[in-house]
Amino acid sequence: MTESAGPAPSAALAAWLASPADPQRLAALVAAAAVTPIPGSTIERLPAEGIAALQRCEGVRFSALRPSVRAAALIAGLGARLDLKPSEEESRDLEHVPFTLHVAGREVVLEVCASSERRHNIGQPFYHQWASGVLADAMVIDCHRIEHVNSVLIAWMLQIVQSSKPMPVQVRRSRAQVGTQLRQLRLDHLMKIC
Repeated sequence: MTESAGPAPSAALAAWLASPADPQRLAALVAAAAVTPIPGSTIERLPAEGIAALQRCEGVRFSALRPSVRAAALIAGLGARLDLKPSEEESRDLEHVPFTLHVAGREVVLEVCASSERRHNIGQPFYHQWASGVLADAMVIDCHRIEHVNSVLIAWMLQIVQSSKPMPVQVRRSRAQVGTQLRQLRLDHLMKIC
C-alpha cells in the first residue's frame, strides 16, 4: 500500500475552503492536486480570499467545477493557473470582458470599463452568471470611469444583484451624475450607492 504525501484531496479542499487565505492550507491544496485534479463539484461558491490566493499560486487543478464557479475562475483570470481550457465561446467572451475583477479583502470589485464599445455586450449571460459562483462580503461595482449609465448597463447591474444573492451589491466611486441617475431609477433600494 502506498502512503500519500499529503492530505486526501477532499480533506485538503474542505480545509482550504474553510480558510483559503491560510498559506499552509493552500500548500496542502497544491500538494493534493499534484497527482490528479481535485474534484470541485462540491464548491458552490469560490470565496473572495480563495480567488486572491489562487491568483498568487501555481499548481492547483480542479475537475468538474460547477458552471458558475468555472465562469468565476475564468473571469478572475485563473484559467491558465487552474489549467481550465475555455471553450471557443468562452474565449471570445474573455477577450471582451467589459470590467476588471479584483479582490480587496473579502470583497469582489468589478471596475467597469470606460469604453462604451467595450460595454456594448455587457448584458450577455456570461458577464453576470459567474457572480453566483463567488462568495464575498460584498460585490462592488466601481463606476468611476463611467460618465453616465444606459439601459444595458443598468440591466447588467440588476443581473449582478440577482446572481450575487444573498451577497449585498454596492456601487462605489460613481460620479455625481451616475449616482443621481441610479437613485432616480430607485436602484438604491436594491444596492447601496456610495
